[in-house]
Amino acid sequence: MNLEKSGILNWIIEGFIKLYNGESDFDSCDAVTARTEDYREESDDFTAFLEETCDRYKKPRGTKGAPKDYIPDDYKTPTHELYEIYYFWSKANGIRIPLTERKSLRNC
Repeated sequence: MNLEKSGILNWIIEGFIKLYNGESDFDSCDAVTARTEDYREESDDFTAFLEETCDRYKKPRGTKGAPKDYIPDDYKTPTHELYEIYYFWSKANGIRIPLTERKSLRNC
């Protein structure tokens, strides 16, 4: 058993060195990639805010992407007004720590 531990440790060290030097990468499967994208969308409070409250935010069903991909170019609103609405929406929806104005509007 102790001989196996040494071999496993060597294997881990070799793998780390390859990763560190950029010679290797972690493999991922399509299911993990898809679930990761789903998680990002589920935890994106600002996109949820836009989908629920902004009339001009027309994200086609089943379409993935950032809010900026779906807001028409001719639609304008002062950022401080948009953030104020987002802030109160966040509180009403139980989001303890809403994004700051800078972080929330970075995606637009």
